[in-house]
Amino acid sequence: MRDGTQNHRNALEKNSRLYNALNTWHRSCQSLGTQSPSNGLSMDGGSQDP
Repeated sequence: MRDGTQNHRNALEKNSRLYNALNTWHRSCQSLGTQSPSNGLSMDGGSQDP
């Protein structure tokens, strides 16, 4: 059990940069969605998209 936890922690450390990037991307998407909900990225209908 301890070995599995150790490997899991090592994997998290290796992917820490990717993890942080995903968190930053997620926050950016939330900010964009809050500022402009009709930017076409939201699947509300995309009436502005040709």
